[in-house]
Amino acid sequence: IFDNIGTNDVIAGAVEVLVGVDTTTQEDATTTTATGINDPTPDPPSITTVTANAWVIAIGSSTEADIPTAPTNYINLIEDQSTGTNIMMATREIASPGAENPGTFGGIVGDASDSWCAATVAVRPAANGGPAALAGHGLLLSHRRNRLVQLAA
Repeated sequence: IFDNIGTNDVIAGAVEVLVGVDTTTQEDATTTTATGINDPTPDPPSITTVTANAWVIAIGSSTEADIPTAPTNYINLIEDQSTGTNIMMATREIASPGAENPGTFGGIVGDASDSWCAATVAVRPAANGGPAALAGHGLLLSHRRNRLVQLAA
């Protein structure tokens, strides 16, 4: 769902559902964020997982409406474009804990008038030893004047 509020305000939302996530500590690491101007390509920042089989979710938004491709080795790409915003995210299971840099989303051309914002989230699997499993897609992200805005969960 997209809601173009005004010239500089654009909000986009979607949902991703993972099953098998630790119910006590859902995030495996502190979420990282980044923004960029004069460039259309979201570049989710590095995150360091601490648990084997954690899922890393790369999230991006751009003012350029080109259809994106997932960062290298990421799967389950979801994307949607509307006037003024382009949202995207993809996932990757990280077998061994450590630093993970998703890299940029591809396929977005744009120009120097574009801007982007991005986040990287690490999700901890449940303690039963199995990895979290993707059950559906989504995200909650706002691209508002080139910064991430936290929305109520």
